[in-house]
Order: sequence, then structure tokens, then C-alpha cells
Amino acid sequence: MVQSIGMFPTLFALGPLTLQTATLCTFLAVVSALYVFWRKGREEHYEERQLFDTFFLSGLVGLLVARISFILLHAADFGFSLSKWLDLGLYPGMIGKVGLLAATLVLLRQAKHYKWDVFEVLDFWILSLTTGFVFLFLGFFFDGTGMGVPTSLPVGIVFPSVVEPHHPVQLYATLFFI
Repeated sequence: MVQSIGMFPTLFALGPLTLQTATLCTFLAVVSALYVFWRKGREEHYEERQLFDTFFLSGLVGLLVARISFILLHAADFGFSLSKWLDLGLYPGMIGKVGLLAATLVLLRQAKHYKWDVFEVLDFWILSLTTGFVFLFLGFFFDGTGMGVPTSLPVGIVFPSVVEPHHPVQLYATLFFI
């Protein structure tokens, strides 16, 4: 398969071990989002353990809900096969917006439980998500996923498995979140 200009899905391969650029960018997104959430919470004197617990619980619930919602939406493809539900390699898919909503609702619940200022914690949350999205959308670009509509403008990029140039909306999103 010929790689298109701008695509770099595999960062390196050493024998059977490969590191995908999107995987590294997703890791950087989670770590940077956690760092911002922790840092802002620490500045406002919230307990660090509670900050970490809230972040990880929100993220875990968000991932589970995103996956479950995808499975429910594509029930005909998945059926009642637990192995298909759990195998993200052969049967990938999540609905990110639903997962993000679920994660935010868990964050709100935890903020009320710990008697935090809800609006202040939502500020931390939005700042951390914005930081994480920079890396996430950059990973989408290097992976060649999430391209925009076809275009004849000079900004168009030929992505893998397509013939005509498309808008690099992943880069637009990266710039927006920066």
C-alpha cells in the first residue's frame, strides 16, 4: 500500500513489535489531560487522590459507555458474542461523543460527592480535554482517519485508500484546540 503525503501511521517497527503513531498520540493525550486536570486541581487545593480517582473513573466509564453504545448501535454485526464485544482489534469502534458525555456526568457526580465547586471542576475538565484533544486529533491525522470532504483547494491532502484530496479536518481540529 502506498502511503499518502502526510500520513505516518507506524512510528517504528522492530520485528513483530510495532508502535502506531495514533497509539502514541492517544497515550500523550491521556497523560497530558491527566496532568492538566491534576495541576489545576492542585492549584485550587483539592486532594490529589480524589483528583486522580475522579479522572480515572470518569475515563473508564466514558470508554465503557462509548464501546457499549457502539455495540448497541451495530447489534447486527456483534450479536451476542462476548469475544466480538471485547476484541477492539478485529471489531473496533466507539462513539466518542456518548462516552464523553458519560465521563462528564461521572465527573459531575464525583464533584458533588466530594463537595467540590462543580463549575470550577468543569473548568479543569474542559482545559484537560482541550489539551488531550490536541494530541488525539494529531494522531488521527497521522493515522489517516477522520478526513473531511473532498476538496479542490490547495489545502487538500490525499489520504490512504482515497484518490482525491480531502480537507485535513484533523489538523483543523488540532489548531482549534491549540
